[in-house]
Amino acid sequence: MTKKIEKIPYDAVKCGDETALVFDAPDYDLAKTFDCGQCFRFLPVASPYECEFAGAAHGRYVRFAKDGARLLVLGAEEADADLWAHYLALDADYGEIRDGLSARLGQNPTFAKALDIAGGIRILRQERFETLCTFILSQNNNIPRIRLLVERLCDACGEPIETPHGVFRAFPTPERLASISVDALRDMKLGYRARYIADAAKVVASGELDLDSLTPENARQALLSVNGVGEKVAACVRLFGVGDLAACPVDVWIRRAADAYFDGNLEPLLTEKYGGVAQQYLFYYERYTASQKHN
Repeated sequence: MTKKIEKIPYDAVKCGDETALVFDAPDYDLAKTFDCGQCFRFLPVASPYECEFAGAAHGRYVRFAKDGARLLVLGAEEADADLWAHYLALDADYGEIRDGLSARLGQNPTFAKALDIAGGIRILRQERFETLCTFILSQNNNIPRIRLLVERLCDACGEPIETPHGVFRAFPTPERLASISVDALRDMKLGYRARYIADAAKVVASGELDLDSLTPENARQALLSVNGVGEKVAACVRLFGVGDLAACPVDVWIRRAADAYFDGNLEPLLTEKYGGVAQQYLFYYERYTASQKHN
């Protein structure tokens, strides 16, 4: 694990009639972080800033914006400053991470390009149950479709959050989801994933799976015991929920990158101590270069 900066300094300032928590984050690419396939509850919104994303996490509606070197958490309570600094991974030393990746993988010219293009991405620290469910929904799906399914689930089962911009919905609790029938979940167009979502909610709500007790050392085996969770979903939960930066989810994009740039050998990524970060850089690079080819 990379070292953490224990306390992140911030300023609390007034932006109109709301409070903004302002962090110094010059090398943080907010747009890429929220558009790299790790999080499905935030969308870009019109903003006077360079970019702004609005959504829900930890039962709260929140907006993140980038303004030059500043990262703003808009409408947040000052008491939640540490919560959002942790969620955004502002307490991790990504300079150290990038230097390590460059030293170990940077001799590969394509990875060096990926590091340059996607190097501002941070691995968010998301709620574990939400991460488990959203990546179960991600199976055989694309990002817009995953977002749609997640929002259906939240609209049907999530607690309402009153905001100045209308009512938003929190991600459902395990107990709430466990009370929903598989047929009702299927009616939300979750398909075969409905049964897996129901099973995951039941094992978490019952305490059979204690997500809070998961560590980088025990998470893989515990997650693979959940019906419908295979290696890829388990790796996603380990990376985005547990914070195991060595966990490297392998999907079609990464297999394609391995075939094209690593002679089909995934070993450099699977054994890299920041393999999950490297995976996100390559994932973004592959999507970026694929979109460039079609423009």
